[in-house]
Amino acid sequence: MTFKADGTFTQNFSKVEAEELNGEIMYICNGTLTNSGTYELNGDQLTTTVDTATGPEVTTTTITLNNDILKATFDYQEYGDIEFVYQKD
Repeated sequence: MTFKADGTFTQNFSKVEAEELNGEIMYICNGTLTNSGTYELNGDQLTTTVDTATGPEVTTTTITLNNDILKATFDYQEYGDIEFVYQKD
């Protein structure tokens, strides 16, 4: 994820697909997705806006930043809360 000073960001992440095999659900990373948009940071609240085919998708999450590690927790539909951990290279 790349944040720029002009308030824009770009993110690359794995496309995750769920497959059922012998009664068990398996999650498979299948390719890479890229999205981009704008962001605002207000204290520990990060709000991102991505334009989609159906209109803007706005997400606000609480983040923690510790040295070169950024952590953000999101409500991910039927999967519940997931935590993304980004580390600066």
